Amino acid sequence: MPRKFDFVSPGIVLNEIDESVLPAQVTEEGPLIIGRSLRGPAGKPIRVSSLQNFYDVFGKPVTGKGSSNSDVWRDGNTVGPTYAVFAAQAHLASNTTPLTFVRLLGQEDPNRTANTGQAGWYLVGDANTNEVYESSTAYGLFIVASGSLATTGPTGSLCAIFYASGSAICLSGNLANDAAGAAGSAGVAGLYQSVGAGQFKIRISSSSGFEDKTFSFDPANADYIRNQFNTNPQKLEASTNFGTSNESYFLGETFEQAFNDNVASGSAQGDQYAFIVPLQKGTGASNNFSYHLAPARAARSGWFINRKQGGQQERLFRLIALSEGEEVSATIHIEIADLRLGNRVSPNSTFSVKIMSGNNVLEQFSGCNLDPSSPDFIAKKIGDQYLEWDNTNKKYNVRGDYANVSDYVYVEVDSAVTNQILTDKHALPVGFYGPLRHKGFSVAHGSAGPQVKGDVINTGVNAAINITGNSIPTADDTLTLVLDGKTHTITFKGDKAVGASDTTFTNLAAGVGIHGAGQNAVYDAILALVNSLPEYSAPATGNSGMVITATSAGAHFGITVGGLAHSGHMTTNSTTTGTDTDDQTATFYLKGNAGIAASQATSTSFLGGIPSQYSASFEFPSLKLTSLNSNGGTNYRVNSVFGVRHNKGNDKFRDASYKDITRYNPALPENDDGISIASAQERAFVFTMEDLVESEGLYYYSSGSATYEGTLSTLFDAGAKQYAAPLIGGFDGIDIKKTAPFAAVHVGSTERASYVRHTLEKALDAVADPEVLEYDLLTMPGMTHEGVSNRLIEVCEVRGDALAIVDLEGTFEHTFENNGSVQNGSVDTVVATAKSRLLNSSFAASYYPSVKLRDSANGNGDVVVVPPSVAAVGAIAKSQGLSEPWFAPAGFNRGGINELGGSQGPRVVGTTEHLTKAERDDLYEQNINPIARFPASGDIVIFGQKTLQQLPSALDRINVRRLLLFLKRRIGKVAETILFDQNVNATWNRFKAQADKILSDVQSRLGITEYKLILDETTTTADLVDRNILYAKVLIKPARAIEFIVVDFVVTRSGIEL
Repeated sequence: MPRKFDFVSPGIVLNEIDESVLPAQVTEEGPLIIGRSLRGPAGKPIRVSSLQNFYDVFGKPVTGKGSSNSDVWRDGNTVGPTYAVFAAQAHLASNTTPLTFVRLLGQEDPNRTANTGQAGWYLVGDANTNEVYESSTAYGLFIVASGSLATTGPTGSLCAIFYASGSAICLSGNLANDAAGAAGSAGVAGLYQSVGAGQFKIRISSSSGFEDKTFSFDPANADYIRNQFNTNPQKLEASTNFGTSNESYFLGETFEQAFNDNVASGSAQGDQYAFIVPLQKGTGASNNFSYHLAPARAARSGWFINRKQGGQQERLFRLIALSEGEEVSATIHIEIADLRLGNRVSPNSTFSVKIMSGNNVLEQFSGCNLDPSSPDFIAKKIGDQYLEWDNTNKKYNVRGDYANVSDYVYVEVDSAVTNQILTDKHALPVGFYGPLRHKGFSVAHGSAGPQVKGDVINTGVNAAINITGNSIPTADDTLTLVLDGKTHTITFKGDKAVGASDTTFTNLAAGVGIHGAGQNAVYDAILALVNSLPEYSAPATGNSGMVITATSAGAHFGITVGGLAHSGHMTTNSTTTGTDTDDQTATFYLKGNAGIAASQATSTSFLGGIPSQYSASFEFPSLKLTSLNSNGGTNYRVNSVFGVRHNKGNDKFRDASYKDITRYNPALPENDDGISIASAQERAFVFTMEDLVESEGLYYYSSGSATYEGTLSTLFDAGAKQYAAPLIGGFDGIDIKKTAPFAAVHVGSTERASYVRHTLEKALDAVADPEVLEYDLLTMPGMTHEGVSNRLIEVCEVRGDALAIVDLEGTFEHTFENNGSVQNGSVDTVVATAKSRLLNSSFAASYYPSVKLRDSANGNGDVVVVPPSVAAVGAIAKSQGLSEPWFAPAGFNRGGINELGGSQGPRVVGTTEHLTKAERDDLYEQNINPIARFPASGDIVIFGQKTLQQLPSALDRINVRRLLLFLKRRIGKVAETILFDQNVNATWNRFKAQADKILSDVQSRLGITEYKLILDETTTTADLVDRNILYAKVLIKPARAIEFIVVDFVVTRSGIEL
C-alpha cells in the first residue's frame, strides 16, 4: 500500500504490484579444477557455466595422441594430454553446476634461484663462446638473392632459427665464390650457394655422426623445411619424455613470407646465397637467442598513435590480452575502423575497435572516443581492469577503474589522454607503433664482422707488402703468393729472353706471360697476377722492387710470399697488417667466428667464401603491410583493411610465419613504451593512415609519404578508414622441452628453486580464500606429488567448504611422467603409499585405478589414459545431476562412469587394471575408492565413497561430507543476511525461519532423517550478547548410504508353513 499520495487535483492512480516474481535461484558452487589447457587466462580462477563456454575460453581437450613428430613449436603441445580439461568436460557435461578453472602457465618466485627457479626454457651448454661449432646455441639461417657485384648489394633476411643441444649445424655445398665448401663436425662459417631453385643443404653433426638434409621454403614441396627437420622441442629430452633417443636439435622459427618477398627470385642453382651463424652477443647463456627464461606474459598491441601534430605523433592507448600465452598472439588481432575526425560542433573524434580472429569479428566496440568524461570513452567501453598478484599477501588485487566488457582485452590509456593534456583536441588513433626488431646489418668481402646496414666499405688499414729481388729466376723456379687465403703459384720456364718463354700461373693467374727480362720477369709476373685480382693492386716497377697493396681495409686481405726454388731470389720487407675498424657492435645476434676453415679465410674473418667485391645486407623479419603491389601484384580498394596484412600474394589467409614473428622475443624489451629503443634494436615500422598513397583509384601504404597529413577527412570520406594491428609477445613461460611440464616428476623442493612448484603453489594460494572464491570440490588431476597434494588437502581443510580429490603415487604414469618409462601402477604400491602418508582428512578422497577415455570432443576417437581423479569428478557431477549432492556418487545407479558426466562427456572404455574383490577390499580398507570394471556386463563403476578420514564416523563418507558442505554454505548465506542486525529475538526468529526451510527441504530430499535447530538464550547467552555474538546449534542425523547388503536365503522343509 502506498504511504503517500501526491494528488493535486481529483484523479485516479492505477498501480501494478507484481508479487509473482520468482526468487533468484541460489547458484551452486561447483568444482574448481587446476591444470593445463590450450589457451585462456593463466593463474586466475575463471568461472564458466557451460561446456561450450569452457571450450570458447580454454579450448578443447588434448589427448596427447598427436605424434611426437608433430610441429609442437608452431601448433602448440599436442603431445601432452590435458587431464584437467577432460575433468572439466566431464563435470560440465552433467549440466548441474558451473565450474571454476585455473590454467597453468609458468610463473616464478620474485626471489627465484637463477635458471632452475626461472620460468621458461633455455639450452644448457657452451652457448657462451665465439665458435662456429657450438653444441648448445640458437643458429640463424640468413639467405639473400645472389644479385650482382653492385656497390650496395641485395638485401636478404633471417629465414630460420635452429636450436641445437649437442650438435653443430652448418651449410654444405659450394661456397658463393665457387670454392668447394667443406661441411663436417667443425663446420664452415661461409656464404653458400643454393643447391637448387631455392633449395639448400644443411649438415647436422653430433656425437653420433652427421646427417645431410636438403630443404626449401615452399610448403607445397615435399622438401619443405618444416617437414624435413625436427620441429618438436620435446625430442631434445626424448629419453625422459618418450623413452627413445634424444634429438640434438629442433627447428624453431621459419620465416616463409620473408623468404618469399626478399629472397625467392631466381630458379637456378646459385641464385641464392646463405650462411648460418650462432645467434649470440657477447658471452653467457643469457646473451644467446635460445635463452627464453621468463614467466608467462600477455600479448599486447603497439601503442596506437594520433595524427601528426607539429611533426609528433602522441601515444593514445594500447590493448593488452586478458589471456596470457602464445596462442593469443597467433590467432587474435585488432582492427580500428569507422575513423571519423571531430569538428567544432562534435569535437570528439570517434572510432570502432574490433577484436578479430582471422576474418571473424569476435567483438566490436563502436563509437569509442578519447574523452574521459564521455560515456563512450574507450576505457569505459572496453574496460581497463586487470589482476595484479601480491606475492607477499598471496592474493590478486584489481587494478584499473572500469570493469572489463571485453572477454579478450583490456585497454591501457596513456596518461596524456586521461589527464586531458593532448595538444590535439580532435585526437584519433590513425596508426600504431610496429614491434621492435634487431637491427639489420651488412656483410662485405673482407669484413671482420657485420657492419651497419648499408655500410659495405671496410674502414681501417689496408694490408701491404714490399718485395725486392736479388737474382734472375731460372727454369722451373716457382714463386708462391698467398692472397686472401688463396694460394697462387707462378712457374718460370724456358730461357729468360723477352717473349721467349711463358709463365704459368695456377689458380687465378693462369696464362699471364712475362714481359721483361731478368729480375723484371719476376716483377712483371707478380704484377700480372696481382692486377688480375680486383682486391689487390701493384704498380709497374723496375729493378728496385714493388709494393702489393689490398684495395680494401681489413685483416682478411693477408699477403705472404714464398721463395723461388733457388734461395735468395726474392725477399720481402715492410709488411703492413690490414685491420677493419668499423664493424657494428650493436648488432645483437651475430657472433665473431673463430672456426672458419683456414682454406677459406683468416680466423678474424666474419664469413668465408664471399665473392670478390661482393656485399649484401640482411634484415630481421617483420610483418607484411599493405604496401605497394603487395596484394598479389596490385594495390588495394579504398574500403580494404590497411595496415598489417601478412598474406602471401592475394591469399585470403595469413602466412604461417605470422606466429613466429609475433611470438615472444627474449632479447626485446618486455614493455615497449613506444619511445625507448636500445642501440641494437630498431622499430620495424610505424604505420599511419596519413602514409596511404592513391594510384589509379587503388591505395597502398608508403612509409613516410605523409600524403594525407592534414587531409585525413578526405581519405575517410573516400572510404579508407580502417586498419589492422597485431598483438605481440605472448609467452607461455614453460619449459617446452617437457611433454608434461607440470607433472609431479618436475616439481622441485621449494618455490624459489622450482618454477613448477611456485606455479602450483601460487594457483592454490589464489583459490585459498573462501571469501574470494566459492567452490565445493578441488582437484589437480594427475598431481601425485606428496607435497602438492598435501597442500591441496590443507586448502580444503582450512576453508572448510570443499572436498579435495587427490591422486596418489602408484597410479598409472605415462613415459613423460616417469622419466621415460611407463608405470602401470599397482594396488600394492598405492596401498603402501596411503599407509606411509598417514592421510587423515574428511575433506579429501582418492580413487584407483586410472581409466581409459575415448575422446568425444574432437571427433577423432582417440583413447587416452587419465588419472582416477578425472573419473571421480565426472561421477560426482553425474550423481548430483541424477539426485542430490548428499547421495553417494558410487554404485551402478550413480557411480557408473561409462558415459562420464553426461552425454557430452568423454566415454570411459576401460581401466588400467582390473580389480578383484580382494584388491577392492585392500583399497577400501585404506579409504581408497575402487574403480571397478565388470567384464561380464561391460560396466565400469565407482565402487566406494570413502573420504580419507581414518576415524570411523559419518564424515568418513563422501555423501555425508558433501551434505555438510551444502548445509554449511546454505545456512551460512542465511547468516550473512542478519550480520550486523540487532541481536534480539526478532532477528533470531528470522534466522531460524530461513534456516528451518533449508533443513526441512534437505530432509524432504532424503539428505537427513532428523534435525533440530536451537537458537535461544541457552545458546546465545547474555554474556555472548554482550560480546556481540549470536550462537546457534544445528543437530542433524545424516542419511547413510547402503554400502553392504546381506540377504539370507533360507531353504525350509516341505512341511514348514511360510
